[in-house]
Amino acid sequence: MAPVSHISFHMIQHGLVDCETGMIPPYDALLKEDQDALVALAPHLPEGADWHISPLTRAEDTAERLSKLISAKSVTSEPLLEEQDFGDWHNKKEADVFDDITQHYKQSHPISFLTADQRPPGGTSFQDIYLQVGLFLDAIIANAPHAPQLIISHAGTIKALLGHMMRLNADQSLMIAIDHASLTQADYISHNNMPETVSPWHIKRVNFTAS
Repeated sequence: MAPVSHISFHMIQHGLVDCETGMIPPYDALLKEDQDALVALAPHLPEGADWHISPLTRAEDTAERLSKLISAKSVTSEPLLEEQDFGDWHNKKEADVFDDITQHYKQSHPISFLTADQRPPGGTSFQDIYLQVGLFLDAIIANAPHAPQLIISHAGTIKALLGHMMRLNADQSLMIAIDHASLTQADYISHNNMPETVSPWHIKRVNFTAS
């Protein structure tokens, strides 16, 4: 039986940002000039995809550089793909942030600064990101597009997207490694008679970087 719906997703973490080592970059950080990793990634991306781009500058600039190498069917700026906001911690040293966490937060996460439900001062929680990308995924699936879907966003966003696909909770999703200029691929494959216990998601590649 042919699939009722088959949608391919290609999720890209933006390129390296211009930030001093050991610092939390600005919320709307800029890309570095050297983006050879993005050039190397381009041959692995689909032509004629629907592009969904976070409105933050680093994602928009990543899309602009890739647009010179591959073509898009459509391009959409998508606020639901924005990254977690670390509020008052942006532009601070990581060491100072960890001191703040030790003093003011009772729980910690082994990979992230905070557990998914905790909010940095003046910022958002990862749980917020997890919920908003769920809305994005639902909307794409409901539209049942025929073209590949190319998402250009952020590490946290892609972790949350994978969490939904793999039926992980938000804290478990934070455990996934997503690097700059990396590609993560998954296919949504749904049949009319699929049991609820079977996931419609086929995870094909996670955190792939080209050399």
